Amino acid sequence: MFCARCGTPCAENAVFCAHCGAALQAEGGMVSEPPGGPPQAPPPAPVFSQEPSFTSPQAARRALRPRRPFRRLSHRTGEALTAGVLILLVLLLALTPRGTGGPEIGPPRSAGLYGANAEFMDGQYIYYDGALVAGPEEGLILYQDLGLDGALLTDYQDYYYLDADGLTPLPEVAPSEWALGEDCMWYINDEGLWQLSYDGSQPALMDAAATDAAGPVCSPSGDAVVYAAYGGQDELELRLCRSGGRVYTVSPWGGVPVAVSDGGRYVYYLPGGDASTGGNDLTQAMDEQANLLLWDGDDIRPAAFGQLYASFFNWDGTQAAICTEAGAFLVEGNQVFYQPEMLLPLSYAALSTGWDELVRTMGDYCYYLNVEDLTGSLFLHYQSDGSLSLDRWNGGDHMEELVWVWSSVAQDNSYRLTPAGDAGAWYTQDDGIYYLDRQGRAERILESDRPADELYFIAASPEGECLLYGDSETMFFLTRDGTQRTLSGTGRWYNLWTCFYGVYYWNESGLFFVSWDGGEPRAFDLGAVRSSQGTSAGLMVTAAGADGLEHIWHILPGRDPIQIS
Repeated sequence: MFCARCGTPCAENAVFCAHCGAALQAEGGMVSEPPGGPPQAPPPAPVFSQEPSFTSPQAARRALRPRRPFRRLSHRTGEALTAGVLILLVLLLALTPRGTGGPEIGPPRSAGLYGANAEFMDGQYIYYDGALVAGPEEGLILYQDLGLDGALLTDYQDYYYLDADGLTPLPEVAPSEWALGEDCMWYINDEGLWQLSYDGSQPALMDAAATDAAGPVCSPSGDAVVYAAYGGQDELELRLCRSGGRVYTVSPWGGVPVAVSDGGRYVYYLPGGDASTGGNDLTQAMDEQANLLLWDGDDIRPAAFGQLYASFFNWDGTQAAICTEAGAFLVEGNQVFYQPEMLLPLSYAALSTGWDELVRTMGDYCYYLNVEDLTGSLFLHYQSDGSLSLDRWNGGDHMEELVWVWSSVAQDNSYRLTPAGDAGAWYTQDDGIYYLDRQGRAERILESDRPADELYFIAASPEGECLLYGDSETMFFLTRDGTQRTLSGTGRWYNLWTCFYGVYYWNESGLFFVSWDGGEPRAFDLGAVRSSQGTSAGLMVTAAGADGLEHIWHILPGRDPIQIS
């Protein structure tokens, strides 16, 4: 086979051309005959003075296991030469491997941070750790949850930082573009790039050459930011600035930042954007389906190709799972592995069940998962024939298939699946409900002859030991030991809300709470419930009291209702 762009011979399973860097697995990337005559000779492979000598116990065990058809991306030296565009150097570097002691959840996110809208008023009721911080009369709204233990509030003019010490007014700024981290914000105005700490101190100018041509992206903690700046001859380049003011050039040819890890160790970006048409634009770069590039402080290498759907990172950004229209790319340090099918981390899928504790922070097309190590994590594997399996990434190029959830050939077109936090998953087969743990053990918990589309999965408890499922009339708690108990009793239920402690639900008889670990439901004497709306952080209920008037109640996880009006 040959590269369709430059004619260099290439292996059938190669992903990038070693000579010109073209994406070979994209449509039309390879041809059977060399185009335009004999191929050009590729440049010699780089020579390194020292080879990696570390072999971890995990790597030794992986060598004995059967391997899934992942393809390692080429790290031989390559060039993509186009006048005024990008020159790619794809180098193989030795990287000291990290310990892989298994996935661990990172620090907890903010405690009890909840903002409830107030009727006919501009401000919200804002709670922090169960205490009311501000009411509608202050005119504040919860602008951004910053993870860990802080949040940004605003009255539409000024900004305030909220943490356990209370509200801190921030200096007045007028940014054209900005990025928010857990410890500080970065912004750009006509004077350059600024860093603003949340402690109330004055902002510091970090780079006077910065421009808002590409929106800045900062690390989850905020200790590094990637942005566009004017370099030599007023050409746009992509730069990295770390806390303390040290500035690095990531790409002298510009680019669109996508993500940067804590400390600025890894930077992901898209080449593209035209300075003559207003600079670097994320949507434009994505439409061009440019390669997603990875900079590690020394070199640039391709990390993925095809239109970007989403990228997922572990706690510190040293690992990534990248989904594009071409398939899945797993990044571990300076190595990249490819599979032409879709893989989604189970931690991300758990967001649909309300467990936002599993996500540290998110931005445009990127999520930092609250997991220290993706090695050993479970993934949803959407295969090309429409089938779905649950796999485990054991590191490197080894993705181990654990169970088939649904097969396009062997089963009907229906199934139910819900992540059990980050511990495992509940799913249906044609003979009942199953549980899969992180070790790959699948066990049937409940035998059932009901079709999967009649078994409505609602949520699982945070540690995964209990499943809430049912239909429009009845709900059940099912624990891993096979114990099942009815939740809602009689009467159609109208709404429910799951939180860390248990489940709140509203039916014809009123509003109730029941904990994940069992016990009788607790009834709340709020009156006749008219409506409810909630998130994983709080619930607002409107009920008609004995006085005939409607009252608003706020319920925070594990706490007694608070009457507002």
